[in-house]
Formats: sequence, structure tokens, C-alpha cells
Amino acid sequence: MEKCPFCNSLLEVSEFNLPGLCTNKTCPSFTFVLRNRVRHRFNPDLGIGEIIEVKYYSKQLTGITTRHSSIVDFNTHKKGADQVYFKYIVDFEAKSTQIVYPREIIHHVWFIGDRVRFNSKFDLDRINKSNKTDKNKDRKANMSIGIIQNRRLHEPDNILRYQVQLSTGKTIWIEEFRIRENVLDPISEFLYHRVSADIPFLIHIWAVQILDLYSSNYLKIVTNSRLSLLPHQVSVAHHLLQQNESRMILADEVGLGKTIEAGIYIKEMLARKLARRILIIAPASLCSQWEFEMENKFSLNFTRLDSARLKNTQVNFSSGNFQDMKSGEEYTLCTVSLQFARLPQCSLKLLQIEWDIVVFDEAHHLRRYLVNAKTDLYRTTLAYDLAEQLSSKTHNLLLLTATPIQLHAFDLYSLICLLDPYRFPNFESFESERKNLIMLNLIIKQLLNFSRISAFERRSLTYNILNFLPNYQIEDLDSKLSQESFRVELIKILERKHFLSDYVIRNRRKRVFPNHKIRRIPKIIDVILTPEELSIYNKIHLYLAKIYSRNFEGGTAGTGFIMIILQKLLTSSVPAITKSLQRRIRYLEENEEMLTKFQTEIQIHQEFQDDEAELDLDLGVEEFELEDRMIYYKRKRLMKPKKENELNIKDHIKILKEFVQDLKSLKIDSKAERLQEIIHDILSKNPNEKIIIFTQFKATLFYLSSIFEKKSIMVAHFHGDLNEKQKNQEVYKFKTTHSILLSTEIGGEGRNFQFCHIIINYDLPWNPMRLEQRIGRLDRIGQTKDIWIYNFYIADTVESSIVNAIIDRIHLFEESIGSLEPILGGLEKQITDLVLREDEIPYKFRLEEVITKTADKIEEVYAKLDDFVLDQKSFQTSSMMKNLQNDKILNSEDIFQFLKKIQDFTHQANYNNQNIMRSLLTQFSNGLVLEKTLSKNKIEFWKIIINEQFRSHIRASSRHYEGTFSMEIAQKYEEIDFFALGHELIMKTAEFCARDDFSGFTSYLQIDSSRLIKWIRQSKFSLTTSEKLELQRILKENEILYLFYIELKTIGILIEKIIYPIIISSSGLIFHSLIPIFYHPAKFSQIFIPLEKNNQMYQFKSIINESKIRELYQQALNGLKQEATPRIEYLIQENRKRYSREKKKLLATAEMKKKYIMFHLDKLKTTLRVKKVKLPTERQLQNLKNIVEMKKRAQKERQIDKLHHEIEYLENEIKYWLEKLEEMEFDIPAKLKRLKQHKILQINADLVGFAVINL
Repeated sequence: MEKCPFCNSLLEVSEFNLPGLCTNKTCPSFTFVLRNRVRHRFNPDLGIGEIIEVKYYSKQLTGITTRHSSIVDFNTHKKGADQVYFKYIVDFEAKSTQIVYPREIIHHVWFIGDRVRFNSKFDLDRINKSNKTDKNKDRKANMSIGIIQNRRLHEPDNILRYQVQLSTGKTIWIEEFRIRENVLDPISEFLYHRVSADIPFLIHIWAVQILDLYSSNYLKIVTNSRLSLLPHQVSVAHHLLQQNESRMILADEVGLGKTIEAGIYIKEMLARKLARRILIIAPASLCSQWEFEMENKFSLNFTRLDSARLKNTQVNFSSGNFQDMKSGEEYTLCTVSLQFARLPQCSLKLLQIEWDIVVFDEAHHLRRYLVNAKTDLYRTTLAYDLAEQLSSKTHNLLLLTATPIQLHAFDLYSLICLLDPYRFPNFESFESERKNLIMLNLIIKQLLNFSRISAFERRSLTYNILNFLPNYQIEDLDSKLSQESFRVELIKILERKHFLSDYVIRNRRKRVFPNHKIRRIPKIIDVILTPEELSIYNKIHLYLAKIYSRNFEGGTAGTGFIMIILQKLLTSSVPAITKSLQRRIRYLEENEEMLTKFQTEIQIHQEFQDDEAELDLDLGVEEFELEDRMIYYKRKRLMKPKKENELNIKDHIKILKEFVQDLKSLKIDSKAERLQEIIHDILSKNPNEKIIIFTQFKATLFYLSSIFEKKSIMVAHFHGDLNEKQKNQEVYKFKTTHSILLSTEIGGEGRNFQFCHIIINYDLPWNPMRLEQRIGRLDRIGQTKDIWIYNFYIADTVESSIVNAIIDRIHLFEESIGSLEPILGGLEKQITDLVLREDEIPYKFRLEEVITKTADKIEEVYAKLDDFVLDQKSFQTSSMMKNLQNDKILNSEDIFQFLKKIQDFTHQANYNNQNIMRSLLTQFSNGLVLEKTLSKNKIEFWKIIINEQFRSHIRASSRHYEGTFSMEIAQKYEEIDFFALGHELIMKTAEFCARDDFSGFTSYLQIDSSRLIKWIRQSKFSLTTSEKLELQRILKENEILYLFYIELKTIGILIEKIIYPIIISSSGLIFHSLIPIFYHPAKFSQIFIPLEKNNQMYQFKSIINESKIRELYQQALNGLKQEATPRIEYLIQENRKRYSREKKKLLATAEMKKKYIMFHLDKLKTTLRVKKVKLPTERQLQNLKNIVEMKKRAQKERQIDKLHHEIEYLENEIKYWLEKLEEMEFDIPAKLKRLKQHKILQINADLVGFAVINL
């Protein structure tokens, strides 16, 4: 157990191999002051930081105050009612500043014997007075290297001090903030014979490589996840990662993978340690999908915040995370349903966390309603209020919706206000710019096709351009428009005027897949009911229609909603409607007395009107019971006197029992028999065919299952009662051995079945979007066959006629209609009225009216979708593809070799050798075992078993893992683990093996020269002439090679660390062509020969002196420049772009914010002037006192008091906005100054490993 350097108490054992905190809660290590040097516990790559500001606040989150304190101990302020908590602003080496919680940081303590680089001449007063450039120059000019001899950690001012011995032998005491960094020197370790065994040495280097690569700016997640490389998805993630703060609407069409795009972004941000706390808010029906996708595709385990969990959860103000009050477990990755999140008991807790990324799925549910456009008066919903508050609690906000452009303009404006509240002062200004986008698109199209437009159009084009760019002269435009280079530059300028593309990324199928040839082939399956079946249908339908109409006349929805469900069950299956009617009878019998006196209705609370009510009911009918118990959240049961004209409850029960008796008497199920015929025809042609059958009800699902089981047809089930593990098992059965998957609506959400191309809609939902969701599970990226869609049509039934007529007119079965959701989502209510509402006008006439209105709205939507510039800017792959094309990504074979070397070493006998440094790995005998297994289909899987000692040491969640190292197999079998970068076992093992105390930093390595030469001949790499001659000389003279593992670290707006292996001969020649084989563990393992523990090389005493090795190291550094130049140039360019982009964004935001504030100040001042004019004069006040009638005088006095209160309120508002303006004008220069510190990319090279190679 490690001990605290401050008080010698034991340190806590922390998860994820994080630095432990002291168990002594009164320890000085918990005390932080200005200028303390600290490290981020969760992101050590930020480097050493310095506390520059301290903030404290109460638990109630009110009265937040900033103070520049000398000493702050967060433990001493937690007594009493008003508990005080602290945050710190820390200036880290790798990023300008971050706000952190106390338990996110620890003191950076240097140890006795550490070699450090420090500022030997540090005049604090002079440095503070000088500018930043001079400060850096001064620090750089006065840097010295020394060895720490002693330290004082208990100083009165809480600044740590160290005694450092200089190279001259002199010792001095210095403050902690003067020390810049440790100096690692593997060369000295080698010269002093502190040598590690070869395998632990390689394991350590590879572990550092894995961690460096994982946190780098490469888009490695794409090649280390189950994802197929889809350019548009990667393009979106790349675009988001280019921003310091990503606040965007992701609006790709349905089926293009918005969830995957957000997942890539989240995973990359976590890998780069730019985010820790992630919150995903989605409709309740989609939360499970998100959790599955994050775990399955990205190895991220999200915790669902439901009411039960939240009751036992508190906010840990020291770490800034949610924490389970019983287990102490902390949650940083959370999902929550929008329905629950918007309620006060949940939202108040969510708003206490500083989230790094917040994602809203189906963001069109975040709505406001425009009441008065002229006064900018609107009504908000609870969902929108939550989003607005969370927007201010996070830097990165993603709003996912496939329908932002199709929404009402005010809805789009409201979403943009969430991303950037200061962009538009009001809706009128938004509309003004939005309407200009049509003309902007036309101008750019004409510029692109300039040679094809007429002279008249060119003249018109000139005037149109001047409307957007008034600084140009008409003569200049006329003369220059004929020049292609000028038009290209002009297009770039005009594209920047397209404000919508700053907030929306929208990819469309026709652009992403222009050659998509998968067809949707609909096939209507006519079901002719027997006379007995049709008679029963008509009787039940008539009964349900009467009850429905009666219950909806008064606007109530209780029993009426049940009638809707029963009508759907009626055409689903006989067992389903029979079971539900029996349940209805039991309910009526049990509650007969109460129902005789009262009618029960469900009234929707005013706060849950419109879209929020739809959101709550949009759970799929399989989720509901059929009794009047569907009351949740703020809906309440109201009892009203029973209407006289209603049927007696006994009469209802009698009628329903007759229906049940008639249903049970049916001997033929025409619909089920027709299904069996279809299945027989399909499977007789291809016994291996896969078929998905969708139904809305579990009762129908189990009924069909029993039929197929009797026919010995293997059937898998997919419905809402299954947990995630059971769902995975059923999907696996369907993929491998079973022919049919029976699924309820829940199968239409979240899961992908591209391996299947036949879908049977056994019953048709009345919402066309649910049909689209069903088909969308098959019509996805990766589908290679035409999709056959069998739709059951029950002849002579009202609903089949109506639903088929509508879906035929909107071409549902010909193309994806995801973009029509705002229109089609509301069709279900209209279909319900057509099916069940008794009306004097025949349903056929009302149907034609519905279809006509819907068709008109569809045309309007397609017109809105046409935005050339938005499409162009959303999908740009050129810069993104450069970032993907690199040889530094470790593949699955590299990961396998990393684990295999750990297995090989832990399976060896005792590796004690006095000439070898002991590795931490020696204590784990048989710590990790790899076992290859073959499935029934001869698919290669791997089992990884770790013993309990090793598991507890690396903090793994399990001892047993089963999966694959192959991306192809992982994509095919989603239920098994994919062992790649980001997998829990891989990352936790790498974190353990990368520790500085894991092994030594030097070793001897032996390489099989014949294998090396064979690899050179077979690979695409070829040695240069000088490399060939030098290698021949080395082999002939039996010389050694020198291997320097150099870690290149760049610090700026971008942070990155990458290891480069540099191989050099004694004559100073660098083998650049061999770097790939030494970089990749899989390639290196082909030529590597492990040394026995008593190999004579470990007794080898190098006759090469220190100056020779250091001379070779300097030559290796020069070789590194050549090797790393392309990457460095890319990072410098990207860092410069980011700086420029962030500076422009900062200034533009400041300007917009200033305009926003001035706009509101003008409104407030105008209103204030009007109010003051209304104030009574002295004479009027005197007249008031003379009014005899007390009631009239009191009324006048109240009016005057109200006017004074309004004036006071307006004056306070003006004062508030003036303070905001002053604060902003002070804040912007400070932000620009901090940003400028990272304009120039700092590049450092550290030697992290050194080895002598024997061929």
C-alpha cells in the first residue's frame, strides 16, 4: 500500500488506477492555495498545473463568490447549515485553464532523488510585471537541472519547497512553482546497469504506446470499434472534434446513424481526456437503444438515472459526480429519459453537475410555442426549460433530430437559441436571415454554373451579390466574375454568410449514397375473412366506435384510449382481442360499484399539453394495460357524475362476454393461415432465409410463436419484457440458427437487421412513422439485397382500407420518409378519428380530405429540405481522410501480441536475476490466459481469463471475457466483446503496465536476422542503399544496434503524445525503413527472440562510454525530426487553424452578445421612459389625497404602487445588463490573452526507453 508523502498515512485504493487520496481526512494534502502545483487525477496528460484562482459556493448553489485566497481547506468549511464547497481554476501546461473540483486534483509532489528542470533565477515581482512573452523568455533562459535532496511539505503558507543540488554541487531551496518538470534519463539507467528483462520492457513500451495513441488526435476509434468506415459519419465526428466547444444540431436523415456520429465524438473526447461527465437525454423508448449502442459499439457503460436510482444518489461536490449513497460508486456516464429528466426531482440534481457533454436525442421535443411574434412572447415547456438550463452547464451540446429544417421556423429558432442564446436578439431577426438563405443558395448555384447562365441572369446575379456583400463595387464584380479563381473565393465568402451551417450538420441519403440501388418492394397480402369472422368484426367495431365517440365528445381520453387499443387488437389476432376483452370484463366487474356512480377520465395537466403529451403517449401500445390505470407523472384522475345516456355497466359486461363467446367459437383464423402459407412459400425457396414478423402486441406474438413451434419452425422473440442480455441472445439465435424473428414495436427501435431482407407487417400501425421505423431496421447501411415488405390487408375492414390508402399516397414502401416525421407523426390521431369516430360524413370523404392536406404538407417539406450550401458544408471528407490515413494506428494483431507477451511472461518460472530489474508483473503467476475457441460455425473466438490477484490489481470488472480481435467478426456478432483500443481489459491492463515502476526503462533485445531479412523482402518497405550496406556490415562484424524510444509531445490547443522508435547503428546511420516493424508489436514479434533469464547479454558490460551513447541520441533526435515532420506540420497547421477559428469565434460571439445586450437595453430603456411618463405629478398626487371615496383612492394608490414596482424592476434589469456588458468587455481581453498562450505549438521530445539490439 502506498503512503501519503504529507502525513505518512495510507492512500485510498482508487478505481481505474487513479492516484489515491489520503485516508487521513485532516491531512495537509487536502489543502490548496494559490500557486500550488497540481495534477489532474483523471487526465494526467494535461501536465502539471498551477492554481490561479479559487471559487467557493454553498450547497444551495446560490451566492457563488470568487476569492483569491491564500489558504483554502475544503474540509474545514463543511460544518453548520451553510456548507461551503470549492472549485479551482487551474492553468495546466497542456490547456489554458480548467475549472476543477477538489477531488479531481492532487498536489504534484517531487521526490528525493528526482532530476528536475527548474527556474534558477526567479524574480516573481519582475516576472508578474512583464508581459507573457518576456515571462516565457525569462523562464526559458534561466532553466537549470538539479537533483532533489530534501523537501518541506508543511510550510505556514502551504507552498511546498525543495532543496535542489546543482551540477556544481551547490544546494539551494526553491518554491514548488519554480520547478517545471521531471527529467527522465534512461541512458543513465543503462550505464548504471539498471536493466529490465526484455519482455517486461517491451510490454511497458507498448502499454505507453497504447495510451498515447488512445489519447492522440488520430481518429483511431473508427478502426478500433465495430463500426464500418462510413465517410459521412466520420466526417460529422471530425467536424465536431475540430471545435473547442461543439454545440451543434445533428440532423442526418433517418437511418444514416446520428447515434453513431455522436458515439464516435463522445468516445474520442473521452479518449483524448477532454471530457469525463457525459449526459444523454432521450425519450424513454430510446434510452435502452443508446445504452446498447454505447456499450456494444464503443465499450462505454452508461448508467440509467431512473427514479429508483436517483433516490439513492447524491451529488459528490468534491468530485463533481453523481454518487451512490450506499456503495459509494460514482457515475460519470449517464442516460436519463426526457420524460423523467424534466421533472423537478430529477432536473434539480442534473443541474448541480458541470457536464462536459450533453446530448439530447429527438430534440424536436424541446419546444416553445410562439404566442405573439411582435412582442416576442412565447410559452415554454418543461423539456425546453431543462435544455435551456443544461445548456449553460456544459461546453458541448448536441441536439439530435432528423427534422429541424422541416419544423416550424420558430421551433428551429428555439433550438438554435439553446446552442447560442446571443446569436439572435429575437425571432424577427432570425426570420429575416433565414429567408435570405434561399437567395444565397441561388447565388452560389449560379456562380458554380456561371458559364451556363444567360446575360440577364448574370446581371441579376451581380445585384444579388451586392445585397450580401455591399462593400463590393458593381464595376468590380462585372469585370471579375468571369475569372474562375475570383468566383471560387467569392463562394467561400458567401458560404460564411450561411448562418444555419454554423449550427446544423445535415446529411441526406441521396448525397451520401448517390448510387444506392436497394429497392423497397411492397407486396399486399389479401386476407379474406370468413362470414363468421367478418360478422364478429363488424359487431365489435360498431361497439368500440360508439364508446370512442361518446368518450371523446367532452375532450376526455380515458376509456376512449382503451377503445383505440381494442380496435387495434381486433385486427391483430383473435387470441389477442379475446385476452384483452376478458381483462376488460374483470376490471368492470371488480369496479362495478364505483363505475356505476362515476365516470373516470384522464385529464392532461396544462403543463403537459401538445408535444409533451404526445411524447408521454409515444411508448408503443405494448407498454400499456387496457384498464383505466394509465395515469403517470402529473396526470390525475378526476371523478365526475356519470352521464344518464350511458349504458349500464352490467350491459357492458354482458355485451363483452357475448363477444368473447363468439370469438372462442371461431374455428378458422384466416389471417394466421395466410401467414403460414407465405412463410412456407419463402422457406421452400430458401430454407436459410431470415424473416422478421412485426406485430403490435405480445399476445399476438406468443400466439404466432405457438403456431410455428407446432410446425417445427425455429422462432426467436423480441419484445419489451426481455432484458438486454435476453435480447442479445434472441438476436444471436436469429442470426445463426432460427429462421424467424417475431417482434413487437420495440424491435423497430435501435437494433439493426441488415442481414435480413424480408419483413412481414402482420398488423399495420396507424402511425406511418412506426412502419418507417420497422423497415428502417433492414433498410440500413450494409444492406445488400432488395427489401421485400409483406403487408397484411384484411378485406372489408375500415382501418385496413384507410391505412393502405394513406401509405400508398405518401410512397412509404418506395423510399425512406424519415424527413416527413413532423407531418406523419400527427396522422395517427386523424386515422383514429376516421376509423372510430361516428360522423354524418362518410369516412371515405373525410379520408380524401386528410390525404390531400397531407400531400400538400409533404410538398412543402421537400421544398424546405432543399439547401445546397448546408448539404455541401455538412459532408466534406478531404481533411478528414488525411487524418485517417496513417501508420501509427495499432491494429487488432498488435493488441493481441501485447496481451500474449503478458501471458508468456506471467507463465514463466521465477524470473529472478540479480542483473535484471524486477518487474511488477513477476508477482502475478498465470495472471492472464488466452484461450482460442471455435464456434459451431468455425468462427474463431478468444477467451481471456485473468486471476483474481491480477483483476483486483488492475481494477477490472470481471475475470472472464469472451470476444474477438477481428473487426469483421465483431461487426457480425454484436453480442461478444471486441478486444481493441477502448475495451476495459485492454485499457486497464495498459494503464497498469505503463506505470513508471512497472519495470526499468532499458533492456537488451535479441532479433532473428534471418526473419528480419525475410520480412524486409516480403513487405512493401524496402531499405535504402545506405541502409542495406550498413545492415550487411553489422551482420558481418557482429555489431549491435541502438534503439531509442522517443516520445514526441506537442502542447497547444492540441495535445498529443506519440512514441517513435529510432534504430541507429554505431556509425550514426538511422534505419528509417525499419521504424514500422519496431513500432507495431505484431510485426516486431515476428523477428523478436526472447532472452533466457541467465542470458549472457544481461551480464554484458557496455564498453561504449556515456558520451558516445548521448552523441547517438542527438543523432536519433535529428532522425526523429525527419520521421515526425509530416505529423508535426499537420499538428502545427491544425493548431494554427484552431487558434484562428477560436479567436474569430470568441470575437464574433462577443460582438453578437454585445448587440443582444444593447437590443434588450434599448427595449428596457424605452419601456422605462414610457413608465416614468405615466408617473403622477405633484399636483396629481395632491388631487389623489383630496379624493373622499376611500375605495377609489385605494385603487388609484395601488395603480401607482404597481407602476413604481415596475419602474424599480426595469431599473434593476437595466443595471443587470449594464453589469453584463461591463463584465464582457473585461472578460474578452483576458480570454484572448489566455488563448494566445497556445497559438504556438510547443514540441518536446523525451526519451522513454533505450535498448541495445543484438542481431
